[in-house]
Amino acid sequence: LEDKSYEQFNAIGLRNKGLWIYTNEKAQGMFLKWKFIPKDNPEGKSVYSVSKINGEWCNKLGWKGNYPLYKLHELIKTTKPILIVEGEKTVDFASKLFPKYFVTTWPSGASSWHKTNWSSLKGKEDVTFWPDNDDAGFRAVNSITRELSDKHDAS
Repeated sequence: LEDKSYEQFNAIGLRNKGLWIYTNEKAQGMFLKWKFIPKDNPEGKSVYSVSKINGEWCNKLGWKGNYPLYKLHELIKTTKPILIVEGEKTVDFASKLFPKYFVTTWPSGASSWHKTNWSSLKGKEDVTFWPDNDDAGFRAVNSITRELSDKHDAS
């Protein structure tokens, strides 16, 4: 992402302990997620969505749906098998553990899978889902794979 103006917004450049930028097919930043540890609660963490709306950064996702998958501009070009995990931090770790895979995720957790545009997976032959080890993750992946299977069968 060439435009780094988000770093000044809320002092993200100084305060972030994790920064994940969601892009479109042209590698343009659409929104970002950032994590910080509050000074008054070092054990706590906060994750915020930030979007650029009408040329200004704001503290909200700014999208009602049709979310892109994380690193979309790389996903559509990759020839690697695809591993879809739950959460941006997990993408970071899984990318190191499984370098032969392209690792991605959807934004805003298990309950928001249905707001994501999954069409970028069309034509991808080797896609593996690896949810968090909890009921919400299993339900989300079951729903996603069912939807993708239904769309595949319809085409």
